[in-house]
Amino acid sequence: MRLHRLVPLSLTAACAVVMAPAVPAVASPAATTATQPALTSGRGLPPEYERALFASTYASLRDRVSERGYAPTSLKGYYGGMYTRDASVNALALILGRDYPQARRILRYILGYTAASGQPTIPHRIFPLSDTLAPDGQQTQVGHAVVGLGGGREFTQSMPAPGIVTAVDAWLSRSTAAHGTVTATLRAVRDSRSVVVDKATLPVSELPANGGWVTFRFAPPLSTGVPSGGYALSLSGTGPTGGVTWWGDTKAGAAFREHTHDFALSGYDAWDEVDEKYSVLLAWARYVRANRGDRAFVAQTWPLVREYADHHLNQPGYLSDELNLIRNPILDDEGYNNVYDLLTNTVTAQALHELVPLAGQLGAADDAHRWAQTADRISRGIKQNLITNVDGKPVYGAWYDGKDPTKFTVGWTFVNLSPIAFSWYGLDRTIMRNTVAAYMAHESRDWSGVRMLSSMSDYAFTGHNDWVLTKGLAWEWAQAHQAGDTARIGQLDQFLRHYYPDVTQPISEGWILDSDGSLRVTDPGNQEHAGWFAVMLLENYPALRGHH
Repeated sequence: MRLHRLVPLSLTAACAVVMAPAVPAVASPAATTATQPALTSGRGLPPEYERALFASTYASLRDRVSERGYAPTSLKGYYGGMYTRDASVNALALILGRDYPQARRILRYILGYTAASGQPTIPHRIFPLSDTLAPDGQQTQVGHAVVGLGGGREFTQSMPAPGIVTAVDAWLSRSTAAHGTVTATLRAVRDSRSVVVDKATLPVSELPANGGWVTFRFAPPLSTGVPSGGYALSLSGTGPTGGVTWWGDTKAGAAFREHTHDFALSGYDAWDEVDEKYSVLLAWARYVRANRGDRAFVAQTWPLVREYADHHLNQPGYLSDELNLIRNPILDDEGYNNVYDLLTNTVTAQALHELVPLAGQLGAADDAHRWAQTADRISRGIKQNLITNVDGKPVYGAWYDGKDPTKFTVGWTFVNLSPIAFSWYGLDRTIMRNTVAAYMAHESRDWSGVRMLSSMSDYAFTGHNDWVLTKGLAWEWAQAHQAGDTARIGQLDQFLRHYYPDVTQPISEGWILDSDGSLRVTDPGNQEHAGWFAVMLLENYPALRGHH
């Protein structure tokens, strides 16, 4: 199997993963496969089993997003933190599901954390804010009623900058008749200019009747470093009838306590995994396209999007003049590989392609022109250099070695299916069908009567494990649906019924089947894989968008 003059390179690396404890294989497939529902319906819905599994999966994606936008990869901590690639897939699913506020929060959190940490591009992993109380950012005298809030009245208290502020306490009380909401606006003063960092709102019913500290938490700032002119906290009331009071001291002002967070990242958390950067930008483009009236979000985040979109295009050693492909130094696939791969190049091309019309509308004609040229250049590179022949038919290959581009790997991993995932505008459906067929012929395994693509083979060098990853399953499902292959849809449905019998639990990262028949189900509810399951079903069964 050659690509022009290039020699294929076999896959050898294995990736480290934290898994759920081993559990025995399901005893009897008959219990879950005896009665199969119709595989299609007039309403364009997936099989009944996948509808139920989608409902629990989508709910887990939506509900894990905090008010600030933090969305952890694992529900039970198998992977610590919020991986930006995984969260971007969640955002893609939420956009399709029309849960725009949660998608917005995810994107705002990622971009804010990146800016606040001073990173030149989007990090690999980020964390929840710790909100550490700053001893030198407090005014705790509360003996006097400084201001009554109500009728939209706003009162502003200046504060020092003890660090990068992420939360502020205010001493508030309410009367029994008070109602409505209190909105807190955090502003940073930079070069004598006041810039809104974020806003937070609390219902008056949550305020202490007899007075106490009330915490307002904010998303990470969309700028780097501590503001030179300090901070200001503004509170306003909507609905309160003269019954909400901000207490403090007549000379020192309204009482406050500032909380800060250290956004410094290093090592693994800042690894340069190129595909995740453009996956976030793709989600941003799709959110903005679906929410054109959200001018505040666009105004705040567009300067960062422009910067991050260009970062890898301008850095030497990424975009190859010979291959017209972009290099990913740390592709996560059976280990971390330095490669010019199909997944990274399809998501980069698609993200730039979808940013082009938005850039034009935002008055960035030069950016639009450059990104359009680059997207088409990378797409051309995929067609010229990442299509090879297997069993006499053209297929999508996996990657070139990043250090020695004469070495080429045909596959087989989920990377071979990635043009489906990102709806790459250059996708050739005939070549994609050939790719799935070749993948099935050369890297699949029998799972209780269903042949499944092995997303990761020979896991951990044991020689006994095959790993079916949910994103690979979801991408193949999309391909089968688009090709009208109802027989394969039925087989995938049978696999899920057998190996994931509890539809009340969000779908797992994947399944490892040892040679002795023992099954390991990895990281149930994993954000990336649950996200792809939801994205593929929502894209291919639009009627689902009203069923969550």
